[in-house]
Amino acid sequence: MAALALSALEAAQPPSEDDPESEPAPGEEVTLAAAGSIRPRARPEGLVPEAPAASDPDLTAGVSSRPRARPEDFEILVAAAQAAGIRPPELVVPAPTVAAPGPSQPSVARLATVSNALDLKRISLIGVSGEPSAREALVRLADGRIRKVAVGDRLDGGRVAAIGDGELRYVKNNRSILLNMPD
Repeated sequence: MAALALSALEAAQPPSEDDPESEPAPGEEVTLAAAGSIRPRARPEGLVPEAPAASDPDLTAGVSSRPRARPEDFEILVAAAQAAGIRPPELVVPAPTVAAPGPSQPSVARLATVSNALDLKRISLIGVSGEPSAREALVRLADGRIRKVAVGDRLDGGRVAAIGDGELRYVKNNRSILLNMPD
């Protein structure tokens, strides 16, 4: 079949330059009127596309099953459910949170802030989130950047080995280093 297609392609003649169906040369500008008259070349008569082999299961479409029809007594079932008082569960929308009307008093901010909780010159664990099987941690690096890491990620020249409740363990130079959440 491929030999027939190749011979048909070789037999096809390129269009002449005065042919209105010929394609413009690469780089040649085409006007809008000329673009409307450009048509694709006709397929040579002897050229037939190859059909995929019917025995190949990856290329053949399987027979899909027809979906079941709606029951004939569907309206009766709906009316019975409505009469029985069966209703879909209602959505419970939480009340919006109310923010403070303005900035807090300096004394309140001072009491809520723990001074020197993080050593800013070292790597520190800021938070842990996610399910126990897929934990992620927020880590503050010594240069001030904050990264989200998971088990297996690179961190400070090592690899994160485990993330637990309030702790992160990573291995650097064959040493296990434990980072705990600040108190």
